[in-house]
Amino acid sequence: MPNNDVELGAAQVIHGHLTEQNGTEFLIIASQNKTIIARTIAIQDIESYTLRDRGRQKRDARVGMLPPKARASHYQSGE
Repeated sequence: MPNNDVELGAAQVIHGHLTEQNGTEFLIIASQNKTIIARTIAIQDIESYTLRDRGRQKRDARVGMLPPKARASHYQSGE
């Protein structure tokens, strides 16, 4: 998958089928004294965020204009 960035975005991983059985995304994290090699097994559900953000019939004045991810973390933290 062509990419000029250091990392892949969620959409690239999903649409490249990299979390499916025949797909693989490896992450290599190197420091001065060790190297960690990890494999992506799950990714955030960007389709869900899109539906929450764009699929509304009208703006919810109680929630305001926070992006969906910020709202989700705000409610999960109990604030």
